[in-house]
Amino acid sequence: MEFIIKIPYNSSYLSGILHYPKTGIVGKEVKSLETLFSDSDELVIFVHGLGAHKNSRNFMPSLAASITKISLRFDFPGCGESPGEFSLSYYAESDVLLHVIKYFQELPWNVKKFSLVGHSKGTNITLLTIARLAIMACSPLPDNISSVIGDHKKDVIPCSILPSFPLHLHSACFICGRYDMTVTPEDRYSPAQRADLTRQGWFLHSFRKDSVVRVTREMLIEKEILRVGNMARIVRHLTDEKEIQFKRSGFILESCAVLHHAHDDVIPFEDGVKLSKDLGVVCNRIEGKSRIPHCFVGLFEKVADILELCITKRI
Repeated sequence: MEFIIKIPYNSSYLSGILHYPKTGIVGKEVKSLETLFSDSDELVIFVHGLGAHKNSRNFMPSLAASITKISLRFDFPGCGESPGEFSLSYYAESDVLLHVIKYFQELPWNVKKFSLVGHSKGTNITLLTIARLAIMACSPLPDNISSVIGDHKKDVIPCSILPSFPLHLHSACFICGRYDMTVTPEDRYSPAQRADLTRQGWFLHSFRKDSVVRVTREMLIEKEILRVGNMARIVRHLTDEKEIQFKRSGFILESCAVLHHAHDDVIPFEDGVKLSKDLGVVCNRIEGKSRIPHCFVGLFEKVADILELCITKRI
C-alpha cells in the first residue's frame, strides 16, 4: 500500500512514495503522514542510482513491498518525477538525502529511526552521507578516532545541510556500489563526448532515454577523487561496539550490510568485497545466472530476504 508525497525542496519538490506493509496500520485508511506514522517510529529510505529513478525496473518498488517496515523511495532532482536540474555530483545528491532525513525528523510525529538503502551510485551517496554526518557529529575528532581516521577527514566535504542530533540510523545497506571511483565503464561516454570535454569542459549525455543532461569536467573530477575506502573506515567506527565517542555525540549507526551480485554486469563483485572488508562486514553474494542486470531482474526476492535481515538487525 502506498502514499504519494511531495517533499518541499528549495522552491520546488522531490517526488516520493511512502510504502507501508499490509501487516501495519491494520484497518486504517492512510490519508496523511500523521496516520501513516501513528504506529511506527522507523523509516527505510531507498536511494536510487545514476540515471535511475524511484521505480526503475520495478527494483525498489519490489523491495519496498517485501519488507516489514515503512519505506520511502524518492527521485533526485531532474530524475523521474522530480523537477529541477540533474546533477552528477555526489555531494549535491548527498545534500538532497540529508534534506530528506531532516524533513522527516522535523515532522511533528514519531519518526525517530532511519535505515538507508543505497543501490549503485546510491550506495556511494549513502556511504558519503554517513561519513559526513559522523565527522560533523563528532567534531573536533578526539585523538582515539583521529588516530584511525587519520587523513581520511580531508577527503570529505562537510555537510551544508545538517539534520538534528541525536540521529539514530538503525541500519545501512549498500547494494552493488562502486569501490574504485576512478573507473568508468568504457562504453558510457563516446569519443565525441570525450573530445567535447577536452575542448569545452563539458558534453551532453543521456543517462536515460527521456532526458539529456550536461556533464562537466568538475563533476567527473569530483567523482574520481572520492575515496570509498576512507569513507567506509569512518563508517566502520560507528558500528564498533567499543567505540562510544560517536554514541556520546548523538549519532548512532547500529549495523550495516553489503550486497553484490556475483556476476553484476556493471560493477564487478570484487568492488563489493573490498567495501565489505573496509566496513568490517561480510559481503552477501547474490547468486544467479551469469551477467545479471545491475538491478537484479529476476532476483528481487533474494535481495529482499537479505535486506529484511539487515533492517531488522538480524544480519
